[in-house]
Amino acid sequence: MERLAEKKNQWFVDYINAMKPGEIFPGLKELIQDIRGSGIKVALASSSKNADTVLNLLNITGLFDAIVDGTMITHTKPDPGNIFAGRKKIESSAFTMFGF
Repeated sequence: MERLAEKKNQWFVDYINAMKPGEIFPGLKELIQDIRGSGIKVALASSSKNADTVLNLLNITGLFDAIVDGTMITHTKPDPGNIFAGRKKIESSAFTMFGF
């Protein structure tokens, strides 16, 4: 079973490493730019340990004021710790979020 899990993970890493900037969801970059343009800080909260790689390959790392990923948290889904850590990083007392 462990061998299968390693193989699955390698397939996933290979898929991620082949990503291109054009694979971002249509309109997402513009949406984040509009939100930031209106003065709202944007944090990415992900349980993935590959988030940094994905953001870099899609050329969107700079769109986020803060990033919290699976390398920075102890508990993953459904624990909301990464979301709260993102909120803390952007020093926001407000709690409005959307996910996709």
